Amino acid sequence: MSFAEMFPGETAAALADRAANPVPLPAAKRSAWADLGEVLAAPLAGAAQGVNESLRVLGRLGNARAIQDPNAPRAGPLPWMDETSGMRDAREASRATGEAAFKSSDEALRRGADYWKPDPMTAGWATNFLHDAGRMVTKFAGYSLFGGAPAAIAGTGLDEGGTSYLNLRDQGVDATTAAKVGTVHGLVTAASAGIAPVGSTPLRSAILVGLSGPGAFMAEAALSREILQGADYPQLAATFDPFDSLGLALSLVPGAAIAAGVHGARARAASRAEPTAGKPPASPSPELVDAAHVQLQRDLVEAGNLGRIDDPASGVVHQRALDEARAALDEGRPVELPTRVADEARAAPALAHLDEQLRAADVPRLADEARADEPQFGTEPMPVTEAERMAAPVVAPADASQARAPLQRALDVTRERPDLPVRLEDDGSPATPASDLVRTEAQRASQEAREAITATQAAIECFLKFGVQ
Repeated sequence: MSFAEMFPGETAAALADRAANPVPLPAAKRSAWADLGEVLAAPLAGAAQGVNESLRVLGRLGNARAIQDPNAPRAGPLPWMDETSGMRDAREASRATGEAAFKSSDEALRRGADYWKPDPMTAGWATNFLHDAGRMVTKFAGYSLFGGAPAAIAGTGLDEGGTSYLNLRDQGVDATTAAKVGTVHGLVTAASAGIAPVGSTPLRSAILVGLSGPGAFMAEAALSREILQGADYPQLAATFDPFDSLGLALSLVPGAAIAAGVHGARARAASRAEPTAGKPPASPSPELVDAAHVQLQRDLVEAGNLGRIDDPASGVVHQRALDEARAALDEGRPVELPTRVADEARAAPALAHLDEQLRAADVPRLADEARADEPQFGTEPMPVTEAERMAAPVVAPADASQARAPLQRALDVTRERPDLPVRLEDDGSPATPASDLVRTEAQRASQEAREAITATQAAIECFLKFGVQ
C-alpha cells in the first residue's frame, strides 16, 4: 500500500497547495552579450514605446473632441434645412463604424506600448533607466518641433498625464481616481522640465535640476499613493515608492533634456551673432583701402577748417587755400594765403594754442643750431657764395644805379685784399681784417635769413594744420 493510499486526505491537500502556489522556474541563464545587447537597445525600445503612448493619447483627445451628444439637435446641409431621418440614420451608422475603428486603433497602440516595455524578469536597473530615459527624451524632442522648449514642456506634461491616466484605466481604476493621479504626474513632469531654462548657465541649470527633480518625484509618489489608498486600491498604491532608486534617477531626465536643448540653442544663437569671434580679421579689399584713404584725407582737411560748419563757402575757400599753398611750396615761391573768414568760436582755441607754442619757442637755441651749421672760414680769400648773395639786401630793378649794396662792395674788396685792416671805431682799438669783418656780417645776415625761413615754415604748418593765417 502506497503513502497516498494510506493518507488520501493529506495527499489531496498537498496537491491542492502545490497547484495554488507553484514553484517558480529558475531564470534562464543569459550570456553577457545578451545583457549588453538589451542595454544598448533599451533607448530605442523606449523611444518606440513613447511613440505608441503619444499616438494613443492624441487619438483619445481627438476622439473626445469628435464625440457629441446624440440627443443634441442637428442642422441640415443648409442653415434653413433640418436634418432628415435618412441623414440621422447615416450619421448613427457612421458613428458606430467610427467608434469601432477607434477602439481597434486604441487597442493596437496599447499592445504596441506593452510590446516595447522591458521584460520585468530579465531587465536590470540600467536597462530600465535607459528605456524610460529614451521614452521621455523622444517625447520632449517630438513636441519641441512644434514650438521649442515651451511646446516640449507643455506637450510632454499633457502626454505623460494622459499616459498615466490610460495605464490606470487599463488596470481597472475608476476614471476619477485615474484622472487625479494622471494630473499629478503631468504637472510634476512639466514642473521638473520647466525649472531647467531658469538657469542662465549649464552649471546653474544642472544644480536646479539636481535639487528639484528628486524632491518633485518623492512628493508625486507620496501624493499618488495617498490618492490610490483613499480610493481603495492598496495593491496599486504599493507600487508608488517615494524612495525608489530608479524613479529618483529618472526624475532628472525631464530637466536634463530641456536644459540640453535650451543651452544648445543659446550657444548656436551666440555663435550666429558673433561669427568672427576668435578668428583673424579678413584682409580688406583694395577698393576699401582706397576709400578709407580718401575719407581720411577729407577728415583731415575738414578738421583744419575753422569756418562755420553750415557755410559751404568757408569749405571752398579753405580747400582753395590748401591747394595754393601746396602749389607754391612745390614751385619754390612764397606762399600767399587768401583772406579767410573763420568762425570766432572755433578759431579761438586754435589761436590760443598757436600763441602758446610761439611763446614756448627757444629762439636762442635755434640761433645756436643755425650758427653751428655755418662753414668755418680760414685766412684764405673767402669766395662769395650764393647764400651770401641772397643774404645781401635786394633792390628793385628801378634802382639799378644803387644795385651794389654796401655788403656786396665789401665782398668784392675782401676778395681782392683779404688782409686789408678795417677800423670801425676811432677809439684806438686795433683794426680788424676785412675778411673777418665780412664773415661776421655774412653770418649775421645768414642767421636772419634762416630765422625768417623757419618762421615762414612754422606759419605754413600752422595754416595747414589749423587753418589759421
